[in-house]
Amino acid sequence: MQSYSLNLSHSERLRTKIESRTAKVGVIGMGYVGLPLALLFSEPNFPVTGFDIDRNKIEVLESGSSYIYRIAPSEVEAARDVRSAALEHTCADR
Repeated sequence: MQSYSLNLSHSERLRTKIESRTAKVGVIGMGYVGLPLALLFSEPNFPVTGFDIDRNKIEVLESGSSYIYRIAPSEVEAARDVRSAALEHTCADR
């Protein structure tokens, strides 16, 4: 955990976290917009958590596969493995 000076504004702290790649990114919905967005943020090694209510999507992603035909399973695998599990997923049941 990093400590910040009390005189840094919220925007300055956010900028520092973005520049140091420690800002945590959350993407709600792992559909045709959310999954590519989560993969994009994971490329520069941001820790990304994808949220979805569809447990099947989460299970497919956790297995390293993809349910979107334009996204190769290798892209999901790369985001999970090569980037030190930078991409995580979770499901909130209704």
